[in-house]
Amino acid sequence: MVRAAARLAAAAIAAAAVAAAATAAPDVIPLPRGFRPEGIVALTSPYFAVGSLAGNGQLYVFNGVSGTGAEVFNTPNQTVVGLTYDRSARVLWAAGGPSGNVLAWGDQGATLLSTVPLPKGDADSVFANDAVVVPRAGVVAVTDSQAPALYLIPTAAACGGAAASSAVRVPLTGDFKQGPGFNANGIEWSRAARTLVLIQSNTGKLFRVGFDGRTAEIPVAGGPLTAGDGILFDAADRSVLYVVRNRLQTVAVVKFRNARRLTGARVARNITIDGADTPTTVAQGAGGLYLPDARFGTPDPDGASYAVYRVDAATRGVGAAPKCGQRRRV
Repeated sequence: MVRAAARLAAAAIAAAAVAAAATAAPDVIPLPRGFRPEGIVALTSPYFAVGSLAGNGQLYVFNGVSGTGAEVFNTPNQTVVGLTYDRSARVLWAAGGPSGNVLAWGDQGATLLSTVPLPKGDADSVFANDAVVVPRAGVVAVTDSQAPALYLIPTAAACGGAAASSAVRVPLTGDFKQGPGFNANGIEWSRAARTLVLIQSNTGKLFRVGFDGRTAEIPVAGGPLTAGDGILFDAADRSVLYVVRNRLQTVAVVKFRNARRLTGARVARNITIDGADTPTTVAQGAGGLYLPDARFGTPDPDGASYAVYRVDAATRGVGAAPKCGQRRRV
């Protein structure tokens, strides 16, 4: 009886703590005026980092529960687009957009460790859009929205030296076909299927991608997911993929019947981001989903106000830490 009572008391305390945290978390988190956000990533809970398209290399780190934050880094003539965080090495990576490079920071964005140039190959330019770190493979994979190519960077490049110039350009082959406008955009690593997954914005198609660049389309019932931007697999449920559809102000919740094979995909529901104009990417933590609003097309972007929006995730246990003695697999 005593043990049962203790378990009930502990459960009640935990539930109250979760409820309090959820209640305290603001739905809208303001960013500095003129910030022009695009990419977002969860750092050590409850912190998040947001990058800027303004061209001055800004990084803003905020607390997802309190909503408070501060700019931790800036550098001239640099854009910061998609973000990914290597938790084991505590290195924050960013795709540099039209800057044609990838950056690596330590100290959760406070210290620039390395700048990695990307090879153009036969393309006129590079637009490094999104990135995902794959710790087991020891690489960071980066998409190019203006060329049918993937860039692979060894995680050792964060240490600088010769590794900082070792990015490899891998042409995309197979089902992926380059078209007009923005193409390859958000990229993720499926822990269940052990493969990369990317969204093509202009066609709304999902693809699985090998490290050799070979692509295979993933049929999605309820698609195509046009205006697809950032994508993210749910932290608790490996069969759920969030796809941000920027111009539609929604997040498509894609559910796979077989997560290991990435088959039986369907749009299970759509989450509307009320109040947002152009939500671009998504990060998960502090009990919810966080999406920066880029407000593309704003007449005066340098003087405009910007924010990050928080919504509830589609699954239970979102952002929860592993139980004592357990480790998350990557």
